[in-house]
Amino acid sequence: MHPYLIPGLSSGPAVLRHLVALVSPDQLDVPTHPGRFTVREVVAHLADWEPILRARVEGSAEVDGFAVVPLDEEVRAAEQRYGEWDVDEALAKFARERAVTLERLQQIPEPAWSHVANHPERGPLSTADLAWVIVGHDNYHLVQMAQFLDLIEVAPTATR
Repeated sequence: MHPYLIPGLSSGPAVLRHLVALVSPDQLDVPTHPGRFTVREVVAHLADWEPILRARVEGSAEVDGFAVVPLDEEVRAAEQRYGEWDVDEALAKFARERAVTLERLQQIPEPAWSHVANHPERGPLSTADLAWVIVGHDNYHLVQMAQFLDLIEVAPTATR
């Protein structure tokens, strides 16, 4: 396992909580950009997808040649009613699920990180690749949140 993986994964929930704290309650349901999730939906999405992404890593670690089942994120968002989730509960769920992910990833034997899973849309991905997808997924949505904060012109709360 790469030495930056666990630190990279560890920071996601805290950074998300910090960014969400900068958003006023009346802005939680404003799309971050046209056609994209609201802040509430971003938080729900991250909480909902954490066990899905973790299961892909675990599946690949357990079975070389694991078949990843793709999911439609928009369909899942509608089915899971992200727009109705309580933001604080979703933040707590994301943190709990991430703690499980961190614990389980540290139990993966070194040879299993090289196993290759087959994703029908993205092709072959190693167990390590699938773990880094989680970091990338976090980063994608954290950047989305930061850009939204720029759009709504949130004043910085601290000085350097």
